[in-house]
Amino acid sequence: MIERMKTGRIAAAAACFLLAAVAAAPTASAAPAPRAGDHSSPQTSSLRAASSTLLMTWYSDAGWRGTSAGIYGSYGTCDTAGYGFTPSDWWKTHMSSIRGAGQCNKVRLTNIAGTASATYSLPVSFGSTIFNDNVGYVKVWHG
Repeated sequence: MIERMKTGRIAAAAACFLLAAVAAAPTASAAPAPRAGDHSSPQTSSLRAASSTLLMTWYSDAGWRGTSAGIYGSYGTCDTAGYGFTPSDWWKTHMSSIRGAGQCNKVRLTNIAGTASATYSLPVSFGSTIFNDNVGYVKVWHG
């Protein structure tokens, strides 16, 4: 499910994302707290609600190559509050670079174990860091 990182605001299109998640993988879910996904297909895909905005694109290889997935938000492009996402199980162990879209120019990555996090300017290729194929949570915003 996709939720805005602002307190008390839940995306109206959450049902659309649930239906899309069943039909398309790999997927991502956004939430204020990390939740595990259960999709494992490495095909290129994206999730989008009726009124959604591309926030970023995830790539399976460093240098913005390989399998990719467009990640969308229901409340327009990034602002200072941003959006938070828990990658599907497949993306948690395959993500190596990210490109931002619109005003999304900052990202904070947290490893799967939750023991390390770092903030980067977008785009970022993190294939040589602890986060290569080890991303448990992604927060993107305008900063």
